[in-house]
Amino acid sequence: MADLLAIDWGHEQLCGVDAGAGKGNARAEKCFVLTWPDEMNPVEQPDEAGAWLKAQLEEQGISTKQVVVTLPRESTIVRHLELPEVPDDELPDLVRFQATTKSSLPLDQLLLDYLPLPQRVGYEGRDVLLATVPKKLSTTIQQVLGAAGMELTALGITPIAIGELVHHASTSKDDETVLMLARHGQRVEISVMRGKHLHFSHSAQLHGDSETRNLQTILSEVSRSLVALQKVFGSTEISHAWVVGREEDNQSLVDALKERLSSEVSVIDPLSTTGVTSSASDVPGDRSLYAGPIGMILSRTDNLVDAVDFLNPRKKAVKRDTRKVNAAISAAAIVVLCIIGYSFRSSKIGDLDAEIGGLQERDAELKELLELESSKEALTTSEEYNDWEATRVRWRNPVTEIVTSIPSTDDLLFSEMRLESKSGEFPGIVSGTVHAKARYHVESLQRELSDAGFRVKPNQITYDADDGEFPYRFRLDVDFSPTAVAKAAEAEESKDAETDSSAPRTRQRVGDRAAVAGEERS
Repeated sequence: MADLLAIDWGHEQLCGVDAGAGKGNARAEKCFVLTWPDEMNPVEQPDEAGAWLKAQLEEQGISTKQVVVTLPRESTIVRHLELPEVPDDELPDLVRFQATTKSSLPLDQLLLDYLPLPQRVGYEGRDVLLATVPKKLSTTIQQVLGAAGMELTALGITPIAIGELVHHASTSKDDETVLMLARHGQRVEISVMRGKHLHFSHSAQLHGDSETRNLQTILSEVSRSLVALQKVFGSTEISHAWVVGREEDNQSLVDALKERLSSEVSVIDPLSTTGVTSSASDVPGDRSLYAGPIGMILSRTDNLVDAVDFLNPRKKAVKRDTRKVNAAISAAAIVVLCIIGYSFRSSKIGDLDAEIGGLQERDAELKELLELESSKEALTTSEEYNDWEATRVRWRNPVTEIVTSIPSTDDLLFSEMRLESKSGEFPGIVSGTVHAKARYHVESLQRELSDAGFRVKPNQITYDADDGEFPYRFRLDVDFSPTAVAKAAEAEESKDAETDSSAPRTRQRVGDRAAVAGEERS
């Protein structure tokens, strides 16, 4: 049998079993309960704590190096999560995301693992039991054990280890719901399992000044646990209840649970149950203290329940890297293809030599035809360029015409302008947003643009009361034809020449001011 040291790691004391582990059974050699000295803090003094622990174990004749540890329920956070229906491969990432939203500590300061629960009737999602523990606690345990010359190989929680102990001692079915209760002095742990899955776990402190009041507190905590469980999983009937410890120490608790639950209640002694033998001559403390360590040892020999291990949590499955295999197959295929290709090439060389002469003659004919086709293509390209040059949009003239059509830069402001080409009778589009002091300024601009040869699209004029200076706003959309704009410009120039030779320069200066005002508005 392999030697294994199992420890239940509490804040104030360590409870452990040095045992031999075989297939489906464990033999307890040494049992111990160690209380940390008052002046020692394992978190701040891991090396000193490790040296102290090593000395304590050597004093009891324990030299086992491989260690598994359970954490009491009060040292961990266990919560139920309801998740969407996703494949098992996506579950680890989704659980970690939910843990981030639920936990008060950042995820990089936690160790977590989870238990996927069976499909619940009437629920389309996934149920998961999440367990987290501060990473600092795990680091402390590893540092202390390392300083003591030992190695931590697994880190679990007491409720699941007790479930392992109960399943080795019973023949409960997968559809049966089992309640487990372990009392350690003034601390009590209550857990509920269905089949091999832990569904709920809770811990509480007893503060009664008499055993009667402590029993009442335990029954109240049991009732509270069942109510919390029913809120998630509906009506729950306890098939069997297990009290951890010796029967003579828990008879009053057994009688009280029978009356409260109306179900069978049994007592399980961790050191003398199915699959467990003990040769320890001295067993300090309550027998229930050893339920976690014994259950952890049994899980190493014949695992019957789903467990969490913070050192080796469930992770997304790593897909097998087949790149090397694929590369080897590809290389072999290339070699085969090369051989086939070489053989085929050799057989075709003779045929190709015979065709060379005919191809040379055909080449001369094709060159003559290519020269003729190239001449035709050059001619066609030249004609297409001339057509494009005749019809392309020259933006400078219409934009200048728009700017010079603005009645007054004090009354209108452009906040943006966009130019776009298209095909058809009106191949150019000018659009933008214009702000005006009064509605008639908008109408005046639209008339000016229409007279200038532009096709003005009607758009709604909006009023913005928050803009005290330019409250009227509208979308300017005009189409223009270069021919129409040119004709309108010629007519305007003729008209201006007849009236006042200085007018074009004045309008140009107004256009320049409008452009500057539009840039400032932007």
